[in-house]
Amino acid sequence: MFRRLRMWASATISLVAGGALLFGSLAPATARPPGVAAAPRILGADSPGAVPGSYVVRLKDNGALRSQGGAARARSLAAAHKGTVHYVFTHALQGFSVQMSAAEAKKLAADPNVESVMQDHYMTTATSVGAAGVASVPSPVSAPRLTQGPVAWGLDRVDQRGPDPDHKYHYDAKRAGQGVQIWWVTDGVRETHEDLTPRAVLADDLVNDGKDTQTCGDAGTHEAGISAGKFHGLAKAADIFVVRAFDCDDVGTAANVAAAIEFSANNAIKPAVIGLSLAPVCIDADRAPTPCDRDSVNLISAAVKHALVDKGIQVVQGAGDSVHPATGNGSDACTNDSGITTGVLYVGATGAVTQAGQPGQPNRTVDGAWFRSNYGRCVDIWAPGVSVDVPTSAADDSDIEMSAVGISSAFAVGALALLLSDPLFKNATPAELTAELKKRATPDVIIGMHAGDNNRLLFTKPPGGFTIGTALDSSPGADGSPTLTGVDPAGKMKVRFQTRANLAGQKSARAAGLAASSTWGPWITSSSAGWASAASEQNANGKLQLVGVTTTHQLWQRQQLVANSNTWASWSQLDTPSSLGVKAVTLKRLADGRVVMFGSNDDGASFFRVQTAANATTWSAWSPLPFTGSARSITAEANSDGNVEVFASDTDGKVWRTKQVSTDSATWTTPATIPNAPPVYMVAASRHKDGRVDLFTLGEGNVLAHATQTSAGAATYSAFTEPIANTALTSISATINSTDQIDVIGVDTAGAVLESIETASDANTWPAFTQIGTAGTILPAPASD
Repeated sequence: MFRRLRMWASATISLVAGGALLFGSLAPATARPPGVAAAPRILGADSPGAVPGSYVVRLKDNGALRSQGGAARARSLAAAHKGTVHYVFTHALQGFSVQMSAAEAKKLAADPNVESVMQDHYMTTATSVGAAGVASVPSPVSAPRLTQGPVAWGLDRVDQRGPDPDHKYHYDAKRAGQGVQIWWVTDGVRETHEDLTPRAVLADDLVNDGKDTQTCGDAGTHEAGISAGKFHGLAKAADIFVVRAFDCDDVGTAANVAAAIEFSANNAIKPAVIGLSLAPVCIDADRAPTPCDRDSVNLISAAVKHALVDKGIQVVQGAGDSVHPATGNGSDACTNDSGITTGVLYVGATGAVTQAGQPGQPNRTVDGAWFRSNYGRCVDIWAPGVSVDVPTSAADDSDIEMSAVGISSAFAVGALALLLSDPLFKNATPAELTAELKKRATPDVIIGMHAGDNNRLLFTKPPGGFTIGTALDSSPGADGSPTLTGVDPAGKMKVRFQTRANLAGQKSARAAGLAASSTWGPWITSSSAGWASAASEQNANGKLQLVGVTTTHQLWQRQQLVANSNTWASWSQLDTPSSLGVKAVTLKRLADGRVVMFGSNDDGASFFRVQTAANATTWSAWSPLPFTGSARSITAEANSDGNVEVFASDTDGKVWRTKQVSTDSATWTTPATIPNAPPVYMVAASRHKDGRVDLFTLGEGNVLAHATQTSAGAATYSAFTEPIANTALTSISATINSTDQIDVIGVDTAGAVLESIETASDANTWPAFTQIGTAGTILPAPASD
């Protein structure tokens, strides 16, 4: 399957733990007088990390090279100078690596067909953690683990906007890296680890030192596991290929790394993403880290650019942790070689930081830039890298908690593989993929950043999430005036009533042929926090039924004591199995007066339950809805015949519908898609006075669209149109008001609440939105990308 390259065994040099990882300078070379040719020399010959007798030769692109070919040209030049060719490069660069004496290397450098001769250098990986880092404590895993939850912090963090964990990892099982190749240039991999088998392959061993790469490929096992592991990883269906360029002490050579890049370029089949376990950091004769020679850095940078990026293959590299010897802190990646290759995605490391609360307030957990991580404008994005659970090469079921910038880059590799498994991005260029990942990232949540840093935290959840919580719900009260129910960014529940005094004004406006407007009472905010979503519906007696869902998936209910008032019975908890993990609910009243509740969870499963009697506080057990796909959002509306119709958007953006087989029954028709719907992540519905159901959707780019039943109770809908001047919304709700006009309520990306009231009953036209709640009023749902 793979085209193998010849290699030679490099000497093994141990890396001193805790050493300062420093990088070469970007200062320009000293200029020479015009017209004076440079004397032939060996680049980097006097550098501390030089490999004796090993050289990398770059050839001029001339007639001799084109007529002979790279391999033949390498052999003839090496033979003329008593050397032995080891690698021939055609992708990474035009040239070869060779073993020969220093005297012959100088003669070779003077050959008119040779561009340059560079001394080979010892290099190490970017995954080493020094004494200043968090200790790695082995903790073998024996308990069963699930792909959805519970999961460790790093995997949990990248799929949500806020830092509070839900201990789950949400991903689209149909777009989990299928058909995507992940390549790692690193120290090996334990192919038999339960996290990686059977998808991980050691594609080639360029070190060839006779060591058991199963047990010493620790960095590769960490990186493969985070990027695509069954338990620890993001892209759980991607194929993993590892090229071993570093030995069991994490030491390799520039020639080895260039050859690994060459091998990856020769064998990777797009769509593919390649992770480089590289700082770059070099090793001197005393086995201590040292700045890499400028020519070594340029060699690797050119190899990556020409062999991979220019061929349309995305490359990811950790930003490095070039710890300053005095302060122990990282440095600017733009000035230390860890962020200089155009087209490579560079990743910095973050950790969970406990931040003291205000007086009387509890401490909170936030995201902080790791002090060891390099930083600056050359770092494109940040991802978890501190105290992350990773698989190890110690055993097939082992993992540890560790900290490394290389772990952060592995998260980014996995995220890119998820993108590449989406048909929209299968053929995307590296620049397009990088731009998309940056656009999806969570902005401005990382503390401890430097001026000029890109404050972007990796975000992997599918656009819109699996289930959009009911950020804002609307329902008519007993007198027809709508009630708004929602959750604010602090997790507190909010309720707001349209003022009754406004009813007469609306009716007068309607009689005069004017567009209705509304006034609202003040927001009423709960004293308790911890709510995730809320929904309300009018009971048969006119009193509202209110249901709230907590962030821990508990369901609570209460009813109005007096219709159209802010007087309520006490909260009571509903008996909801925790195994269902219901995250969001919506309510609708059946023809017999009972309220039916629809719920969905993070896995996209959907359920329903019904009041045992009209106005009751007891409910039937949950039953599954017939949707077989993963639902992102669910809404319901009663048809003119009394049968409730349920709409759901799935992870493919399709809109499905099902309705009761007969009035008040607990059985549903076979779900069917609504044709020609735009890609959708949220749905809402309301019924016109004439009986037609109007369906509102939010889709890619947060665009609002709607379609209407072709006639009351019909199974067909009109074409989708954009009914209101576009405003970037993340949540949508709709209800009928006291003047029989559909009132559309939305939440924008800043958490402001907006309203648009139908121009007339059954008109199907709406004016521009007006704001009825300032920014931050309601928790905005994750924005669609």
